[in-house]
Amino acid sequence: MAAASLTTSYVSSTSTIPVVGPLTTAFTPPDYCTNVIKSYCILSTPISSFTSETTTLYSSGEPYTYCSYVERDLTCGSDGQATRASACFPNDADTTGVLVYSPGTGCPAGWETQSKNILSGKTTAVCCPSGYQEHENNQISSCTMSISYTDDATTVLSCSGGSEVVDTLTYTTSTSSAYSYTTSYPEYYSAWAQKILVVYPTTDEIVSRINNPISTESPGGTPQPPPPSPTPPNSKPGLGTGAIVGIVVGVVGALLLVGAFIFWRRRQRKHHHAPVPKGSPAGEHDALPEFVAGNHTSTGSAQMSAATSNGLFQPQPELKSPR
Repeated sequence: MAAASLTTSYVSSTSTIPVVGPLTTAFTPPDYCTNVIKSYCILSTPISSFTSETTTLYSSGEPYTYCSYVERDLTCGSDGQATRASACFPNDADTTGVLVYSPGTGCPAGWETQSKNILSGKTTAVCCPSGYQEHENNQISSCTMSISYTDDATTVLSCSGGSEVVDTLTYTTSTSSAYSYTTSYPEYYSAWAQKILVVYPTTDEIVSRINNPISTESPGGTPQPPPPSPTPPNSKPGLGTGAIVGIVVGVVGALLLVGAFIFWRRRQRKHHHAPVPKGSPAGEHDALPEFVAGNHTSTGSAQMSAATSNGLFQPQPELKSPR
């Protein structure tokens, strides 16, 4: 039988159910609790009939015992009836109602979580014995397991005089003479078990608090962000890379400007304060003489030598073309 998938539901309200007690320590039920026993058994009387005039009673068939269920966690009483054994449940619980344990840590040994209901930060786990599933109608406080028939039969137990005896489950055969067919079906389809509920803090909320820690030390419990990491004692504040680059660029630019200004000043001073040759009247060399050809026309190229005397050009003798 395939294992049922675990389901989780969120409910907004719940009815008040008495709590059996806590389930914070390990609990292992006795071995006999796993036995499957016939329960709710009655003795069937033979079919009776009578005639109208003589009122003669007669019976047909043999008496037989019919049991409504087969289930586990039972014990046989002296009256031959099977009842739930309190020793099969934590805290020797009264098994007449729904069994709720709170606070708890999980299902008992040999039991498995079938579903979870989450309400107000608490998780209620529905526990069934291993191999059993929670009944599809969650209003029924039971778990079920399909009965597998081997060679058309399977072995269970039944009560006889306060003792457990081996019994056999078989297919039931029904024959219809009117339609001439025979039908076979299993005597029981499912074995039953009492489910229990265990309440414990919701795991999802705990995981969320671990992964996203917040502080609620402020007034009113308002969540505050965690404080920044302290600066190591040996660390010293320093300039960032951007600030250092900016300073270097500024210094280089200033040096370039100063150098350009000094160069310009030297050029100006050399041009305006050149020495004047001795014996030349002031202003005599302010303008250069005109160079003309012999026929008073301008030559194609001015001829002059760059004879330098104290940095000034000297005029050359007039050149005249031959006649």
